[in-house]
Amino acid sequence: MKNLAEELKSLGFCRVSVLDGGECGIAEKRLILCFIPYESAPEDPDKPEAVIHPYYPVSQRAFRIIRQYVRKQQAAGFRIRQDTQIRIKPVLNRLPFLRQGRNTLSYLPEIGSRFHVQIMVSEEAIPVTDHLSALPHPVSCGECRRCVEACPGGAIREAAEGELSFVRERCLRWWMLNGQCPPDFVFASNGNRLIGCDVCERVCPMNPAPDPHQTSETVPLEQLTDGENTDALADAIGSNYARKTRLQIQSCVIAASTRRRDLIPRLQEMAESDSEPLRQAAQKGLDVLHSYCFPPDNPV
Repeated sequence: MKNLAEELKSLGFCRVSVLDGGECGIAEKRLILCFIPYESAPEDPDKPEAVIHPYYPVSQRAFRIIRQYVRKQQAAGFRIRQDTQIRIKPVLNRLPFLRQGRNTLSYLPEIGSRFHVQIMVSEEAIPVTDHLSALPHPVSCGECRRCVEACPGGAIREAAEGELSFVRERCLRWWMLNGQCPPDFVFASNGNRLIGCDVCERVCPMNPAPDPHQTSETVPLEQLTDGENTDALADAIGSNYARKTRLQIQSCVIAASTRRRDLIPRLQEMAESDSEPLRQAAQKGLDVLHSYCFPPDNPV
């Protein structure tokens, strides 16, 4: 495994960091972090389809690359495995080559916050490439408050200099992955996003501008309301993100947020679902759509 970093970089990863397991608080000798970048696509809020943030297809592709790499190394007798359970943020917050944003994201030089990290652990004595700082990074944003002002839900709060204040229940992405019926502000501000938000990253001066040649993957909203295409979505973004009920709840949010009144019949069907969160989301979506059709000051 002498050429571990070179081999992984040839597979699309931009940086590989080998850390001492003891420093990271794990039982294994080494923690291996594989960084893969992705490009941001220009936002198109008028698209009638549900939009998938580019992070998720890239993270799924990286997961498969590492899974195949690990199988190859294990077949050769090396003690290494893929890990998806380690809490990585505390580690990233102490890596000396990263910076910390007010939005709680880590920033990689020249790439910004648009990267995904795949994790491996190993009992092999691979040479350590980086050591963790004794303390987490302070916020490196100076006087900038762009993400605070831009966050649709107000999840990023003002805090003392060098400190973070993040309210996860006000984050759109948190509700996308929650599996429960979201509160009203999500229905009002979600737009056509199926998974991923990106607002705080778009306004951040530490990130490059979106690539005008990139396009985000989309899914017809009708497929989501019908609970179709979940297998294909699981293949593209991972089975954990492509759970049928979770996608249907999000379809109710998108239908309401983008005023898709043509989907009222489908939401009416979902309002009779056996799933209580889906019933609630469908009814709330119907309430929003009916308010567009028949505003309170013009009752019918």
